[in-house]
Amino acid sequence: PDDPYSVIITINAANAGTEIAPVSFFDPRRPGELTVLKLDDVDDEPLAGAEFDLVLDDGDGAYEAEQDTVVGTCVTNATGTCSIGDLDFGTYFWVETAAPTGYELPDDPVSGPIVVNAANAGTEISATVFRDPRVLSELTVRKVDDVDGSPLADAVFLLVRDDGDGVVEEDEDEVIGACVTGDDGLCTATGIDFGTYYWVEVEAPTGYELADNP
Repeated sequence: PDDPYSVIITINAANAGTEIAPVSFFDPRRPGELTVLKLDDVDDEPLAGAEFDLVLDDGDGAYEAEQDTVVGTCVTNATGTCSIGDLDFGTYFWVETAAPTGYELPDDPVSGPIVVNAANAGTEISATVFRDPRVLSELTVRKVDDVDGSPLADAVFLLVRDDGDGVVEEDEDEVIGACVTGDDGLCTATGIDFGTYYWVEVEAPTGYELADNP
């Protein structure tokens, strides 16, 4: 306690041999601190900008949004972490409420129960890890007549992922998909992860030639 001394206790003829009332000391609990770590689900890189609530369980050991109490909120920084301190003993849950830009919330945005008690309060409690899946994209190519701009069907394209150097290299880059344009001159590749890509036309429609740079 802030004052570790009791009041003065006097033993004299009036109380000697009697039961003297015990002196009470009240010790404050050590405050706890909890940290959450947000990672990319693919490469485990830390992610900034994820928003979390820290929720105090009502005593039944199960997360219940309508019954448990939000005791704090935080947003992850460049190291993928954020922390909330000055926590009393209890059972807590992290709840991810907003994913970083370009990512989706995990299937289960609620952590398991985390207990702060006399055994760990005031110590460094291991961070709770959340991994967010990336938002997948789609890329579309449009094939048109070089003279009048009308859409062309039956052009065959490959979608190629660059190996990281930003240079077209057929022997080193990875073909991840192929498609054929429809009557609207369009074809689309879906489920595209983060990366740098380029289209390669490999077969022109009947009556046409490949461009000088396909």
